[in-house]
Amino acid sequence: MLLDEELRSQIGMWLEVMLAFNSIDHELIWKYIIVVASQLEYCSIKMLLVSEKGDPNKFWEYEERTTLNQAAQKLKEKNLLSSEEVKIIKEIGRLRNSVLHRKALTGITEYAEYKGRKVFYDAAAVNEFIKDSEVVTNAINEWVKKHSSYLSGTPGI
Repeated sequence: MLLDEELRSQIGMWLEVMLAFNSIDHELIWKYIIVVASQLEYCSIKMLLVSEKGDPNKFWEYEERTTLNQAAQKLKEKNLLSSEEVKIIKEIGRLRNSVLHRKALTGITEYAEYKGRKVFYDAAAVNEFIKDSEVVTNAINEWVKKHSSYLSGTPGI
């Protein structure tokens, strides 16, 4: 066991206070936002790589410093996604940034919003975020599958 019970309890309480988690749902939503945004960033960059006919074996070297918002902008410029899909990516990026950066220390559950609604208190906002993230991730994955005959069996993608 990495943490003893006392240290685990102290860390847990500190996180609850700092992030203003009021329930296990808040913690799960927070983790989901981070992982979904990371996956979307990965998928977006993979789409850019495939669109440029890049070597799929060099995925981890490609555009290493490209953020989710930058990737969305490049996808828009290349007309690889619809304007609505790009808008969703940017909205998810804003949400992720709001729960990870500077404001994270002021209680994320009090202000984090998705499309203008408080994602930690509005079940419809959470459901819309989940649906939107699935729609755009699926669209990207379908495009990549359709445009890359070399992906099957390729390590790193």
